[in-house]
Amino acid sequence: KEKKNNLECEKMGGACKYQNTHGCVILPGECKSRKKHCCRV
Repeated sequence: KEKKNNLECEKMGGACKYQNTHGCVILPGECKSRKKHCCRV
């Protein structure tokens, strides 16, 4: 189950990055870490 969360983000063409990553456009995909958002790559 845990790996599924990052895959949801990656399917949307995003990557899990920390919230304070500069220029992160947040996508609705889930990330494993609560400190990270799904950012458009």
